[in-house]
Amino acid sequence: MKSFYKLLIALVLTTTISLFSASKEVVIGTSAGANVTYYSFSKGVILSDPLSKWNIALMNGIDAGVRINDAANHQLWLVGTKSASDFGKALDTTGMGTWQELHNSDTTWNIGAFNIGKDGFDAGDGDYGWGVYDPSTYIVGKKLFVLKINTTTYKQVLIDGIAAGEFTIKYANIDGTNPKTVVVNKADFAGKNFIGLSMIDDKVYDKEPLSKDWDIAGTKYMQLTPDGQGNFLWYSVFGFLSNSRPTKVAGQSSRIGTGLKVAQVDNVDMTTNVIPTKVDYSSSINQIGSDWKVYNGTYSFPKRVYFAQRFDSLNTPSGLVYKFSFTKYAGNSTTFSQEDLVTSVNDDENSNLSNAVVYPNEISHGENLNLVITSKVASLTTDVNIYNTVGNLVATRKINLNTDFSHIILNNLNLVSGLYFVQIGENKFTTPIKFIIK
Repeated sequence: MKSFYKLLIALVLTTTISLFSASKEVVIGTSAGANVTYYSFSKGVILSDPLSKWNIALMNGIDAGVRINDAANHQLWLVGTKSASDFGKALDTTGMGTWQELHNSDTTWNIGAFNIGKDGFDAGDGDYGWGVYDPSTYIVGKKLFVLKINTTTYKQVLIDGIAAGEFTIKYANIDGTNPKTVVVNKADFAGKNFIGLSMIDDKVYDKEPLSKDWDIAGTKYMQLTPDGQGNFLWYSVFGFLSNSRPTKVAGQSSRIGTGLKVAQVDNVDMTTNVIPTKVDYSSSINQIGSDWKVYNGTYSFPKRVYFAQRFDSLNTPSGLVYKFSFTKYAGNSTTFSQEDLVTSVNDDENSNLSNAVVYPNEISHGENLNLVITSKVASLTTDVNIYNTVGNLVATRKINLNTDFSHIILNNLNLVSGLYFVQIGENKFTTPIKFIIK
């Protein structure tokens, strides 16, 4: 235990009140939807990038999603009577209004408009909409599409295939003139979710930050929205999409959501002491979406808070938990309150514990202390120990963890005002969790 005391003393010598989370106001410029703004809860705005510079986005990694720039009002149709062999020939667009219009998924990144709603990886049939898995290459393009970029610019497009880690894209004018072939090497954009391609200037764009560096993106996008008559229609909205993507894990039959997940809690505000459980966190990219604002002549904001946390490939939460609630939207900017909830991550891979959250991390005398602890096993009994700034044990509780995401309430602590440290389990957490009693 001496090493633990030394760590406590070191933390006290370097700790100030500023290390403790307090609710802060965050204002994100959104350029009236002209840009996509990538935001990190820990670092702030990472990049604000013009939406006008790219037309389609190619998914990186093992996936084969191809999205259109619906934020810039692009539209895509499947030319149902044509195939890949018809690329470069003049297209008869008579009756184009009856063609199947395609949209990006608004719930997952890996199904873009070109996928025609299909993900051959998850389905196991190798059908990615625009193309089909071929063991001799990888994915071979089968479909021909028409992409509307603006009122005067239409392109016939063939996603020719993926082979050896390279996308091959072909596009031409509707009459088949000015054909282009672009090859995009995924490895040149390692760590990025998507690669941008412009069919106006024939350039490949590095359109976004590294996936590890951003959490949510403020952007326009097309969303399935109820029309008030029992139907759902695609409408352009402004909202926030989260950086969650499906990942295949060895030994698992289907993919799980990794990266940032978001939980929504209604009818509470930032002062309410509530924490969602693991099952409340969603990997749907539009869990925040656009409905945090309601327009009736002016914008109002539902009584609602969100929690965001990163999850790894074992579906284990890691790092800080971020709590936030929207307060203002003005077209050119969005404002929300953000609170960073103090966590501790277990560095001992042999431990049955993964991480813990203290919430709130500043409480009044007599107020309950909330712990949310992630266990790797379904049933576990362990200790919660609280130390003061000189390393004295001032309170201890034995707790039972019955699920992998347990909410524990510590009451009747009877501690005087001051700075304290929580340790979960004997020598399990290398970094104690700090909290203050006012």
